[in-house]
Amino acid sequence: MFQDPLREGAQILFGSTHKTFPGPQGGIIIGSGEEEEKKLWEVLGFPIVLVDNPHLHRIAALGAALEEYEKYGSNYAKQVVKNAKTLAEELYKNGVSVAYADLGFTESHQIYLPVNSLEEGRKICSTLEKAGIIVDIMVRLGTQEVTMIGMKEKEMKKIANFIVSALTKSKPLETIKAEVKDFLTTFRQNVT
Repeated sequence: MFQDPLREGAQILFGSTHKTFPGPQGGIIIGSGEEEEKKLWEVLGFPIVLVDNPHLHRIAALGAALEEYEKYGSNYAKQVVKNAKTLAEELYKNGVSVAYADLGFTESHQIYLPVNSLEEGRKICSTLEKAGIIVDIMVRLGTQEVTMIGMKEKEMKKIANFIVSALTKSKPLETIKAEVKDFLTTFRQNVT
């Protein structure tokens, strides 16, 4: 949904298999044709078939994710972006600083809550973790995993409320954590 580099003129695309694309952790190299593949061989000094140790469980998971993405990918990707935008808008409406408000917050799976230092990021990360919400110390929030288990805009508003409650400490963090756990129970049961 964000962009299509190979159709926009890129000859080679390097990416991850575990962010917007819902596969196992890893990387992927895609060329726009046979000539580009040969150029990569020259640069790297070996043919690119598999650049990694052959962890068969990850390769199988990637194959399953690719097959699933072929069938559901377009709808999934659209929902990931809708969810990210909704989460960002709700946080912003509730007084949380969200980057790029003037640009619509995001066009991908991720939103960013700007911090002034790593220490501030660590503090926010720790607070949210105690409330059962995991973010990194750069305070980036992604919506790909919650989208994968069936969450939509309504649930993003609920998640935003959990985050706001934790950051403002309007409720004890343990209470929020219990609410988050209860909220997730319904979606875990839906995953097959």
